[in-house]
This record gives sequence, structure tokens and C-alpha cells, in this order.
Amino acid sequence: MKQIILVRHAQAETDYKSTDFERNLTDYGKQTATAIAKTIVKKNIKPELIISSPANRAKQTAEIFSKEQNFPFEKISSNNLLYSGFTTIDLLNIISKINSNYNCIMIVSHNPDLSTIANNLLISNFVNFKPSTTIGIEFNVESWNNVKVREGKLFLYEQL
Repeated sequence: MKQIILVRHAQAETDYKSTDFERNLTDYGKQTATAIAKTIVKKNIKPELIISSPANRAKQTAEIFSKEQNFPFEKISSNNLLYSGFTTIDLLNIISKINSNYNCIMIVSHNPDLSTIANNLLISNFVNFKPSTTIGIEFNVESWNNVKVREGKLFLYEQL
């Protein structure tokens, strides 16, 4: 069984004094990310690998989740494909390279890409992601190479 946790970054600043890539989380965003991360810990869901968009707001969200999970921050991977224009094919290519010993991974990225990817992976359609929305999709496979579109089952849905 393989599980993918998809996390949309938490609420970010709307002030564009910096580039989109450099936008940081708001205080509210930090609070909601922390609350959802704590809920996931209570449900005993523990990703063995966290891969984040390199954008500040996504990295900050990943850091919050890693802190609550006692996941070493330095082990968070960054992948440029997760920043903008991230597709289902991109995700399948990324996860196909993951060691099969990992059973649960977390991807921290952006909308609208995450909504599209979730809808493509799930057997039935899903709703749009608000900031901090976290869903878990489960696949009845032994290898990440065998994850296919429209075969995932929703096992986690957290949104504030």
C-alpha cells in the first residue's frame, strides 16, 4: 500500500513587494498549517519523505509539518517542478523514482495544480484545495512505479 499526502501551502502574503516565489506565510497561515499538521500526527499518519516546492510559502509549510511530525528538516527535498505548472505526469515521474521501502510520502505544492492532480489520481472527483488543505490518497500497489491515475482512494481530508 502506498500513500501520498498532498498539501497545499498555507495562506501566503498578498503583498507583492517581492516576487511570487518569495512570498511568505501569514501568521494565520502558520496557525492553520500547524493545526492541520497536529491533526495528522494525532491520526498517526507519518510521511517518510517530504518533497516541497522551492517557493518560500511551500517550504515554510513543509517546515511546519516536519516540525510537528518530528521529521528532520534537513531531509525535506525540494523539487522545482512543484512550483508552477506541476502536472499529474510530473508527479508520476517524481514518485516513480522513490524507493519502494517508503510507503507514505508528502508533497507540498500549489493550486490549481494540486486540485487537478488530486482529481486525476482519485477514483472519483474531489473538491478544490483551500490554503492548508491536506488530503491523503491511497493506492493498492507495492511499488511507486505502479501508481496510476483514477486508482487512488481518499483516506484523509483536512481543511480549516
